[in-house]
Amino acid sequence: MGSPPHITASLVSHSLRSRPPAQPIQRTTTDVEPSPHEETFDRQQRHRSDRQYTAGEEIMLQKQARSSVMSSMRLMTANLLHHNGATAHALRETLDIVKPDILAVQELTVPLLSTIADRFPHHLLAPRPDGPGIGMAADRPVTVDEVPMPYRSGMVATLQPEDWPEFEGRVEVFNVHLANPIGRWPRSMTGVRRGQVEAIESRTESMPDRRVLCGDLNATPMWPAYRRLRRPYQDGIGEVEANQGRRPARTWAPLRKGPRLLRIDHVLVSGLRVVSTQTVPLAGSDHLAVVADLVDDR
Repeated sequence: MGSPPHITASLVSHSLRSRPPAQPIQRTTTDVEPSPHEETFDRQQRHRSDRQYTAGEEIMLQKQARSSVMSSMRLMTANLLHHNGATAHALRETLDIVKPDILAVQELTVPLLSTIADRFPHHLLAPRPDGPGIGMAADRPVTVDEVPMPYRSGMVATLQPEDWPEFEGRVEVFNVHLANPIGRWPRSMTGVRRGQVEAIESRTESMPDRRVLCGDLNATPMWPAYRRLRRPYQDGIGEVEANQGRRPARTWAPLRKGPRLLRIDHVLVSGLRVVSTQTVPLAGSDHLAVVADLVDDR
């Protein structure tokens, strides 16, 4: 696990690829009667010609028209495992099931580029053949910037409220992948991880109140790196599961077909709230994908 050179993005954000309109997220498996909110929305729909809607508002209108639950943004974070890991077919199937609005991936490789780029018109993808690739993608306009860090860079996606009307203000989503502390050279990784944590802390200071830190932290809630990174955040997954009387799912297994032993993939939030969560198997990866539905907590 040597230090790779600086990541160079293979694709740029705001790609002009076209794709069909996003389908509504199915939050439940049972049919429900139209709510008063939906009936009001239906009346409003008949007068939509009175104003122009942004692309983000159009997608929100689709969701509201077909769902009686609170409008939310769905985030999926997944470590794809670079060495004989997730295949394009497995990733495509998972995305078909989850239908995320925002996708944050770690260990991104070239064979998976088109699967993501063809599905999400807005993205910044920086694959590498040796594993430290990273990427972010969205179904609505975002600005994605690379954040230089020791060993491997992170990425921040900025969501503006005119395109993401679920939120009253700007939101930033920070996708990171901390170095493995028990890899081939654990002593050399200690300093690298410390530098990564410091870089994350520095970037967090300039982020807005509404922010997310997600990805493979290679740290359980018991480890110092997690505890340090969580200080300006809340554990969105941990809190929603605790409210349901459950323990959060473990997300990583040392053997891909073995039991999951550690929860090292996280969604930490500030100014936002996770209202539901799930973990999803991703064939070929040693990690579960983590899915979180986020709403404004203001």
